[in-house]
Amino acid sequence: PISRAMWKLIILDHYVNFEKLYATLEKGYDYQDKPKDFGSGFSLVKKDQATAKHAVCTESDWSRTFNAWLAGVLIFYPHQEEELRSYRNRIIDFCHSIPNGAQVAIRFNADTRDCYARNPFWLDEDNKLHIPFLAQLFTLFTPGTKRS
Repeated sequence: PISRAMWKLIILDHYVNFEKLYATLEKGYDYQDKPKDFGSGFSLVKKDQATAKHAVCTESDWSRTFNAWLAGVLIFYPHQEEELRSYRNRIIDFCHSIPNGAQVAIRFNADTRDCYARNPFWLDEDNKLHIPFLAQLFTLFTPGTKRS
């Protein structure tokens, strides 16, 4: 299941933070996360829902989260299936083909989808993916660079 807040982002084709989405996939998450409106611009939101995040650290975490996101996206944008499956395969290839691949691929995915949110492009379009990929590689191989 995907929370209401995540559905709204998916429907509007906005950036979905995978750490927040991953938190909503955990057992016990309350999917009825719609804020209670009090009028005059005030809403009541449960603190745990407003701040819920769960680090996406492994290829397995990322795959679970991506597949949940993909399932939601394809309901509203079925024409993107081939593009998104190709993109998923690329991320999985990164996980397997470079040192610390999962961490690099997860950050690359976040950077790429952030770029997409600002200026949409085909996620399987090679020439748009070079900058986020190189940025992650430079971070990986720069001595003294702090990695999260």
